[in-house]
Amino acid sequence: PPANAVSDKPAARATERARGGGASTTPRERSRPAKTEKVSKSAPLDEVAMRVEQRYRDAVNAYSQGRTTESLAQARQALADDPAHLGARQLLLRQLVEQRASDQARAVAREGLQVHPEQVGWASVLTRLEMERGDLGAARRVIDDTLPRAAGSADFHSLAGAVAQRQGKPGDAAEFYRGALRLKPAEGRNWIGLGMALEADGHAPEAREAFRRALQTGDALSPELQALAERKLRQ
Repeated sequence: PPANAVSDKPAARATERARGGGASTTPRERSRPAKTEKVSKSAPLDEVAMRVEQRYRDAVNAYSQGRTTESLAQARQALADDPAHLGARQLLLRQLVEQRASDQARAVAREGLQVHPEQVGWASVLTRLEMERGDLGAARRVIDDTLPRAAGSADFHSLAGAVAQRQGKPGDAAEFYRGALRLKPAEGRNWIGLGMALEADGHAPEAREAFRRALQTGDALSPELQALAERKLRQ
């Protein structure tokens, strides 16, 4: 330690020895090794974070320039170092879906939900991918796992309604569509979904009212849904 870190006065030196059990170093000096150790422990973590962020930026740049193979590789490397990196996983998932690499996309979405279960968008992607391959049971499990964290998402409730309807559970589907409509009452397609579910569940008058509401919301329905609602009301 530097010589000027210890008092030149004998009384001060004696006091320091009494306080420190005979040691002649000051409390300031004794704190230095701990501070140095803390920095040395955190430095590797900082380096990893910087490397991950650089790889993510490289992945974004490559994607924007159409170099998808490079972008995928950089995003995967970023996730290998930090599986919780939101941006890298979102970018990787987006590209895999665009390339219709469904098996890989499902794995990336499922792994992501393990570290970020609050990402309702990833759960929606995973649900749709499970539906596409015909595994309605897996799709429903994703729905049930995610719904407690998707209370404010009308789109996710609508997706849940579609899954339940395909499962042949119109009662569940109707409840999901009602949940979506509580959040977005003017969503015409969800009134159509509710009408179809109620009709399949044997509630014809309520179904007719739902189809009528679908046409009155002012929401732009697709030509197919518009024609469907009009046909149901003519029956």
